[in-house]
Amino acid sequence: MQRKHIILGVAVAAGLLALSSFASPYWTLSRLRDAAAAHDAQAVSSHVDFPALRDSFKVQLLAAVAERAAPKGEASSPFASLAPALIAAVANPLIDAMVSPAGVTAMLASGEVNVARPSAPPPAFDKVKPKADWSLHYRNWNQVAVTMDKPGAAGFIFRRDGLWSWKLAAVELPRDARP
Repeated sequence: MQRKHIILGVAVAAGLLALSSFASPYWTLSRLRDAAAAHDAQAVSSHVDFPALRDSFKVQLLAAVAERAAPKGEASSPFASLAPALIAAVANPLIDAMVSPAGVTAMLASGEVNVARPSAPPPAFDKVKPKADWSLHYRNWNQVAVTMDKPGAAGFIFRRDGLWSWKLAAVELPRDARP
């Protein structure tokens, strides 16, 4: 009899642990949205993996530029090989401005990827539709995608950082937002 209670207690504890771990990205997203609404840059920063987010932007930006700059049946210019280096030199400051606490706050507020001006406050968060307009989908146990339910919105990719915490680690730019 006592053994059944122990087994039942362990099963309930394991179920609660799994359920709380499964629900943790929703909790993180809620805390991140609240921090953005309060314009709390330090709280926003605690939920963002800035180096990974910067790399995500750089990879997508350089891939889009390479795709557009690729010669289409024409003889390639000797200067074409310089284009990625020039774009990277121009893109780095732009990406640094976008991937800042103010920039991330602006992205979360609008669901769009824009450069935030450091001197200007982020847009008012209450102008955004209610939280129900955000969709969260597990891609795998360690990664979720969050999108705003509107056309052309960026996808925010969160990666697990421990059992219950998550960090914004990438943004998937919509096709029409790429250069």
